[in-house]
Amino acid sequence: MTGKVNIQANSTSTFCVLGPTATAPVKATWATYNDIKWAASSPFEIAAVNGYALGGSGVATVVPTVTSAVVGLKTSAPLVFTTNATITAQYAAIQSLINTGSPTSTTTTNPLHCYLDLGAQQVTSGTLTLTWAAAGIYTMTVAAAS
Repeated sequence: MTGKVNIQANSTSTFCVLGPTATAPVKATWATYNDIKWAASSPFEIAAVNGYALGGSGVATVVPTVTSAVVGLKTSAPLVFTTNATITAQYAAIQSLINTGSPTSTTTTNPLHCYLDLGAQQVTSGTLTLTWAAAGIYTMTVAAAS
């Protein structure tokens, strides 16, 4: 993985946004929520349904990890999406809310931390649970300068 890592010290919340199978992340150009938010012409984010709100669901007890050699994001709490409608998702994106108000504000530049491939299309008409690895949502080791 190459590119920017957006860890914001002034972030008030971290959200997980779900994406459908048909639209894989465009990692080279997608850096903020504005780049992935739901739009009828080119959606990454799944449409709002009963129980899933645009902007995603909050990820609890997120702790950024920044040292001279490792950058990452940790949480031990699983993320549960409970809906009264069918959700189909294969991808997720983690964003931090740095602006006041809603994570779906049309002027938001909330940074994306990473994209997650759920491995296969996940279809649920009740509960979708994402359980994070013990090491965290992601960790990256900074290469030594050569």
